[in-house]
Amino acid sequence: MAAVTVTTRAKRRPPLKGGSRKGIPNKVTRELKDLILGALDKAGGEDYLLRQAKKRNPAPFLNLVGKCLPKDVNVSATVTLTDLLREVEARRITQQRERLTVDVQAIEVARDADT
Repeated sequence: MAAVTVTTRAKRRPPLKGGSRKGIPNKVTRELKDLILGALDKAGGEDYLLRQAKKRNPAPFLNLVGKCLPKDVNVSATVTLTDLLREVEARRITQQRERLTVDVQAIEVARDADT
């Protein structure tokens, strides 16, 4: 008996129609975001957020504010090796200066204690 192979073609779906363009928030989302940011502004803006951060349970309101932040942030930077090495050297020098300042202060305190 001969083997029989059956091939079927997958049906192509028609292109989707309707809806809004990708990345465009719907009207309700935009209005809700405006309401939340308006309430934040009326409550005191940055000062209010600071007070909320110091409370025991700031999570509920801050969760709403977090939903207003952008979900994706794209950053592009070009750094040369020379720039990178300069930055590393500058940080190293700053750290050495800080250590020397602390050492000098300790010596001065010890000298003052002896006199």
